[in-house]
Amino acid sequence: IDHDALQREAERHYRALLQASPRHAAALNNLGVLLLNSGRRTEARRLLEQALAIAANDRNIHENLAICDILEHRPKSAWHVAPKAARRGRETLLAYFDPHGM
Repeated sequence: IDHDALQREAERHYRALLQASPRHAAALNNLGVLLLNSGRRTEARRLLEQALAIAANDRNIHENLAICDILEHRPKSAWHVAPKAARRGRETLLAYFDPHGM
């Protein structure tokens, strides 16, 4: 399986969905996660923050932003959302998709 090709295809699909529906919080979260997991943290953070502005009570988005904080060596800002993840350390973290929002 060519994981890079699958990621590129998924990114294209999420971007197409966001072109049609720019306030789709789950698509913003999932594209943010895809980018975060591939090391593109700046754009990932922007998308996750947009998702949070739309769906402020979504726990997954909060936790994914906390993971972004930890990966950017800012664990103190993550403590209020994901204390267990922050304690485990950044090597064990992987942001996750929200399949229920799609």
